[in-house]
Amino acid sequence: MQDQSWWVLAATGITGVVIQTFSSLVDVGRLTGRQDTTRAITAPVPRQLPADLPDFVGRDREIAVLRAPPARRKDAATTDIRLVYGQGGVGKTSLVVHALELGSAGFPDGQLYVDLQGYGPNPLSPAEALSGWLLDLGVDERLIPATLTERSRAFRSRMAGRRAAVFLDNAGSEEQVRPLLVAGGGCVTYITSREALGGLAATVRIPLDGLSVSESVELLSRILGRDRIQQEEQPAQQLASAFGGLPLALRVLSGRLVSEPRPLATFLARLDRRRAAGQLLSELTFGDLSVAASLALSREHLPLPTQTAFDLLGLHPADEWSDWSVAALCECSLLDAQRLLERLTGAQLVKTRTVAGTDEPRYYLHDLVREFARNQAVLNMPEESREQAVRRIASAYLAMTDLADEAIHPGGVRHQGRTQAPRYPLDPDLTGRPVSDPFGWCRLERDSIAALVAACHRIGAWSLCWELSDAASVALENLRSWDTGIRCAELALDAVRHLDSDQARAAILRNLGEVDREIGERDRAIARLEESVRLFDKVGDEYGVIDASCNLGLVQLRWGDPNAAEQIFLTALDRARKIADVRGEAWTLEILGECAMILGRRTAGVRYLQDATELFAAAGERRG
Repeated sequence: MQDQSWWVLAATGITGVVIQTFSSLVDVGRLTGRQDTTRAITAPVPRQLPADLPDFVGRDREIAVLRAPPARRKDAATTDIRLVYGQGGVGKTSLVVHALELGSAGFPDGQLYVDLQGYGPNPLSPAEALSGWLLDLGVDERLIPATLTERSRAFRSRMAGRRAAVFLDNAGSEEQVRPLLVAGGGCVTYITSREALGGLAATVRIPLDGLSVSESVELLSRILGRDRIQQEEQPAQQLASAFGGLPLALRVLSGRLVSEPRPLATFLARLDRRRAAGQLLSELTFGDLSVAASLALSREHLPLPTQTAFDLLGLHPADEWSDWSVAALCECSLLDAQRLLERLTGAQLVKTRTVAGTDEPRYYLHDLVREFARNQAVLNMPEESREQAVRRIASAYLAMTDLADEAIHPGGVRHQGRTQAPRYPLDPDLTGRPVSDPFGWCRLERDSIAALVAACHRIGAWSLCWELSDAASVALENLRSWDTGIRCAELALDAVRHLDSDQARAAILRNLGEVDREIGERDRAIARLEESVRLFDKVGDEYGVIDASCNLGLVQLRWGDPNAAEQIFLTALDRARKIADVRGEAWTLEILGECAMILGRRTAGVRYLQDATELFAAAGERRG
């Protein structure tokens, strides 16, 4: 049919380009009018990549993976997909562009590019992307198929046999990407996204994180000038490490420093003040570059409940956390909290790390993401709701720390005054580790507990503040976390002043006195422990009197008169026996044994220690 048409045209005097074009159109539609719309016009080789960055630095390992030639596969229809994912502003697009520019010779048939705007307010549809590509590949606009399926088929036909790179930038979902995939051994599809797009069968999946400190310094050097960076080496290092190596933040700062030259140290001090005030993101906007705007796109891409959970995470006082505390924060089940974290982790807004010796993931936010989430919480929630969220987390930590404290010091008599603060109801699956490994659990959560104590003090949750501090005191003492113990106890001491509770004040003074004893503050330890004994006696807490007295005796034993210390211990022993405090009696006997040995009364010392051992065994006090 095509040959007959050519002769008809030739007979009428129409030749050359017109005949060639008509022949192509006939070939395209000679059976159905739509069967193959990919050969209508011969197009130039597409070279559509955005401009490469002249100051690109680092990423050598990732570039090597992206530049690798297409793998030879038995199935020629297999798609070679290379996915780079990470949070907004981490440099995904610039990485792929740089790798493709370095390896452009490997794709003689061209490089196709499209920004899918997957996280913007108006994502590009696959049908729109295919329409543009078919035009670029020489298909007449009138012959572009109407449906997505037909456009996808036409695109694959047009790409068949080519050695080309297809770059799908800023993809928002698997659904947006699938119609744009091409098969064949000569084509490679490169995709960037803020999510891992786990539904795609990617050949290579590269999670992209920030630049290293040295790479960040190199980037600053290339933008601001090597001489300037070398002259201010220390502030440059601090600036480079201030934002987790986020290239977008570094470029924004560099742009400001180029337009407003000032010493790096001065600029760094300004950033520190902004950070302390929770206003660092306001400094990270320059021209059309904005870290906050980039984060907003990621947040707005989430379902509304997940957006709320993300905002709440900005209020979490701890630097890192486990899923159970997120359940309390969001007032949801443990399973729902795990699903929320999975969604936020997939969106590259929440990061994870693993802890050696545990199978429990720990979650955290990049500093800039954390400030953004907190700002969103302030914008979207009343102050009362924000404070209630912090109280829920603190009450969950208090419930868990109670379990650890009880496992370390069975019986609970040491901390019998902790009764006012609420305990968040725990999922039964959570209670195992604080009980089976209380010191390990407290070591893992030590900094988080301290952050919660400080947060409770800040919002005036006085009972939660002192009870959480008190619940952690034995563990912190045994872990020799003196600085943390002091910070927690001093905040708790101020909290009990607001409560006007002699019982609570006595407990915190005892805890501070124990730490003072261990760090060598003899006089302060004696003053605090004597006041603790007096207050415990005033409220009629015999257990507290025994405990604080023994600690006072230990100060005397270490720095004072062993004979005076022995009299304190004997008085405490008598008190313990009168109230049938078996554990208190055992601990007092243990200390008396040590004291007797120091005084040279070995036989008496052995007897005390033997009696203590029997009582510890009877009471199940493994630590004793």
